[in-house]
Amino acid sequence: MFGGHGLYSGELFFGILYRGRVYLKVDGSNRAEFEARGMSLFSYEVRGEVKTMNYFEVPPDVLEDGHEAVAWARRALSVASSQKSARSNFKGGKNPISQSAKNQRIRD
Repeated sequence: MFGGHGLYSGELFFGILYRGRVYLKVDGSNRAEFEARGMSLFSYEVRGEVKTMNYFEVPPDVLEDGHEAVAWARRALSVASSQKSARSNFKGGKNPISQSAKNQRIRD
């Protein structure tokens, strides 16, 4: 996809290693911490188009402090978990609109 490596805990994708940098998943609950430190949003290029994902670079001083790095990673893991839960709220983990359209095609 982007040439980096994903950080997982079980099935939860919560971080990215890319070109020697570490990026963690963000949402409204932790994004401000990254922005306040002036950290950049993860981006990559595909066929000349710049793409972004909701991951921010981890500040170097956080990476140098093991306890702090673990705390930031846990917050990113919490974000990934809450987003997975939100996606799973659809019946059977599927979008009900798509499932309804599929059922309609089967009946026709």
